[in-house]
Amino acid sequence: MSPLDDFFVRVHPCRIVFFLILVVLICGTLYAFSLGDNIRYPDEEDYFNIVRSLKTSGMYSRDGINPTAYRPPGYPFYLLIVTGGRGMVACRIANMLAFCACLGLLFAIVRREGGATAATCAILIAAFYPLNLYAAGTLFPQSVASFLFLLGLYLYFRPSGLRPWNAVATGIVFGLLLLTVPAFVCVVAILYFAALFERKRHHGTAVALLFVTTLVMLMPWQIRNYNSFGRHFFVSTNSGINLLLGNSKNTRPNSGTNTDVSDYETSTGALDEVERNSYLTQQALNYMKANPARTLTMYVRKFVNYFSYRNELKMKGEQSVVRSLLVLFTYIPIVIVVIIRLLQAHRYPLTRYERYALCLYILNGAFAAVFFTRIRFRIPFDYLMFTLAALQLSRWLSLRNGGQESECVGRATI
Repeated sequence: MSPLDDFFVRVHPCRIVFFLILVVLICGTLYAFSLGDNIRYPDEEDYFNIVRSLKTSGMYSRDGINPTAYRPPGYPFYLLIVTGGRGMVACRIANMLAFCACLGLLFAIVRREGGATAATCAILIAAFYPLNLYAAGTLFPQSVASFLFLLGLYLYFRPSGLRPWNAVATGIVFGLLLLTVPAFVCVVAILYFAALFERKRHHGTAVALLFVTTLVMLMPWQIRNYNSFGRHFFVSTNSGINLLLGNSKNTRPNSGTNTDVSDYETSTGALDEVERNSYLTQQALNYMKANPARTLTMYVRKFVNYFSYRNELKMKGEQSVVRSLLVLFTYIPIVIVVIIRLLQAHRYPLTRYERYALCLYILNGAFAAVFFTRIRFRIPFDYLMFTLAALQLSRWLSLRNGGQESECVGRATI
């Protein structure tokens, strides 16, 4: 028995996970206190104002006076429930709790797919991935979205397939995910249609229950929006500005929110946020129709930027060479390991989970490039890369130590 195998025999993997998560939570809490009550981004201010408005008046509003749907509701309600609206530090700690829950879910998913060694590799990668801690230290929804995404994957990829009870549970999680980050509609749609094509794997009514439950979760918010604004739209009213930021005369592949769209916004002063959303959406579509060649070229360049290690940040004080290098030297090695895994697919066929993980990661980039791509938006999907890299590392460790091929290899045809 190799030293590595002996270690996992003597020390139960769950103890390793518990200890690592405890360390991450303690360090994350100290990090949250060190950041204090400073608000560094406009998004943070919006989310915090909504939480404060919910606490004081029960109104979902950015200014405490007018109702809003500019920010999706999932994340503000999570912060309100977990923190009671106690302040910025408490909200950051709530993010850290979501991050720690992600580590536990990641371990459970990878252990089911490839065993304890692979699962331990996965959470080590995730715990020391700097973007995860950075995102958890800000009032961004990525940590909560990552948790819901991983929970949805854990339920969806049960070895026995979807059954009525877990189809309902998965639909609830998918609904909450869409209410937190509506851009996940692409992923939810892919998984739903994939389930339709895999009917032999799933219970007869499970796919229908998945679809219906997801819609039921969305309905209360959609009804609230119609009652507040008198019009129907999907979850939030920021899709128009996001589409325009990615498709206008000043758009660059990596400009994101730095794109100057002031020329388009001059005509929106008298519009409410729903009318503004529709107007900006139409302006973006008009530009795309009038400039098909540039739109296509920019789309390809935005898709390539999806795999980047740095972004142009609007808040220049938050951008540094050191941070970019940290991402470079943590993200690129993961990508290299996954590429090597693909090159070995002829010898070790990809498992069902690996095929889905790769497709979701790439197709999310293709969908995001319709708007604009940012590293922060990619964070939940980086967990897919962690799982793929961990499964490959586990295989290497097993073969190097003279053991049998890792469990994930034996599951290649499942």
